[in-house]
Amino acid sequence: MSVPTEAEIRDAAQRLGLADENGYYPPGIRNKLAAAVQQAKQDQAAADDPGNWSTAEQLAAFANELAAQGIDRATAVELLLVEAARHVLRSQGLRLAPRKEATP
Repeated sequence: MSVPTEAEIRDAAQRLGLADENGYYPPGIRNKLAAAVQQAKQDQAAADDPGNWSTAEQLAAFANELAAQGIDRATAVELLLVEAARHVLRSQGLRLAPRKEATP
């Protein structure tokens, strides 16, 4: 991860209320601000990585991409659900919920 620029550090200090009206912050907190900026960049990169998304988020993103290419939204969602169900059946088999016996 790259070292944050001075502009990024000042921006963080201002957003956190640690800088004055000119954007100056106490020099003693520069390293902590830089670490906070780096952590924020890492967190954002992790959030943007589709590999970290839930299955539902990945399917929704794929449906959005299909819709952006001109495929009808309802059709895109239906196709995705059919293919997802097909994959689950092939990879895990049919799993039925246990029947609940009605109590008299």
